[in-house]
Formats: sequence, structure tokens, C-alpha cells
Amino acid sequence: MGVAAFTRPLYLPIGKVYAKRCYSQVYVLLYDQLVNLFHCGTAGFNGGALLNIDTHAIGEMLDRESIRQCLARLARGEDRRDATLIAGTFWPTAIVDYGIFAGSVDDYLAWVVPGSPDVAVTQHVLGQSVIRLHSDTALAETHVLAYHRVSDRDTMIGGRYLDWLDKVDGNWRIARRTMLYDWYRDMGEAVDWSAGLMGTPLDADRYTGRAVDDPSRSLLGEEAP
Repeated sequence: MGVAAFTRPLYLPIGKVYAKRCYSQVYVLLYDQLVNLFHCGTAGFNGGALLNIDTHAIGEMLDRESIRQCLARLARGEDRRDATLIAGTFWPTAIVDYGIFAGSVDDYLAWVVPGSPDVAVTQHVLGQSVIRLHSDTALAETHVLAYHRVSDRDTMIGGRYLDWLDKVDGNWRIARRTMLYDWYRDMGEAVDWSAGLMGTPLDADRYTGRAVDDPSRSLLGEEAP
């Protein structure tokens, strides 16, 4: 019967269900390539069937995933005011233009990491990204909802990041970022956590987010800047 024939009906369908639940084309495509390998059995290794693996498509999907991870690390770095995370997503010569700030990545770090004492917490939620790959260069537009607690008020910005990224030695980082603003809303007075959550007592030190010394650091093993 052979190993491939024995394992295919039992394990592979389960694997594909798991892959689809990952919501990533990378995993589904890799799974399909493994299915192809099993279907070929040992013939592919004995000069028989030739495996038809689209390595270019897999490479592009891995590039796109690496770019999305880069953008996600930057969003986290900004929310946690983590200079190491932010710097790791930009090339040293990168230029940043947020409209209210424009300059080198070093100037950006000096501006965003200390932040303002009036902004206790931010939350950058990334939406869909359109990524155009050009060999070792990529152009990306990513939607973002950016919440800021400014003094005692909640505010929300809806906009898009326009990023130019370069791939060097297998690593994708941003070479230039521009922020576009689509809308802004002042949502009114911020909640006072000392009053609890929906009338129920809440340990604010453990369960509320903040820019510095956020509780998530203990989970991810990060050190405060």
C-alpha cells in the first residue's frame, strides 16, 4: 500500500481544514503542494512523475506575509512606544511623513516614542493591504483605524498608510511611509476606569491597555524601552 496511500485519506483532508482556518493563502498553497507530493508517491523520486511545485507563487505569498508582519510589528511598536520594535521595521535611511510630522526615521523615533503625556494610550488596527511586488521592492496601501485617548477624550482617525518597502538579505523593511487621512472623529469624554467596566469593578492595573508598561509585555517577553 505504501505510506502515501495510507496517510492521504486520513490526515490530508483534516490538514486542509486547519489550513483554511488559518485564513492565509500561504498555508493552503503549501498544503496543496504537499498533497501533490503524496499523490506522486515514490514515483517522483524514481524518475517517474515530476512534481509541479510553483515555487514562484509560494515565494510571493511568503513575501506578502513577511510584509504584513512588518506592518503589524510597527503598529505594535507605536502603540507600546517601543523604539526597538519600530526601528526594526524601517531601513536606517527611511523617510516618514505623517502630515503632522515629516523626517528621518531617527527623528520619528525621537518624536513618537516619548509621545505626549496627554496621550495615555493608542490603538492602531490594521485593515486590508494591497501589495504590489516588484522583485525586491514592494508598494503597499494599508487601511488603518487609529484610536487615541487625548487627555480625557476618545478620538478616532481613519486613514491609509502608503509604504515603499525594500527586501535586503531576505528581510522586508519600510524605506518610505506616507499617511493619508480619510476621516477623524472626536467621540467625547473617555471612560474613567476607576468606575469599573459597565458598572462592574475592574482591576485597571491588570486589564487596561497603556502605551508604556502594558500588561502584554509579560506575555510576549518584551522589555520596556
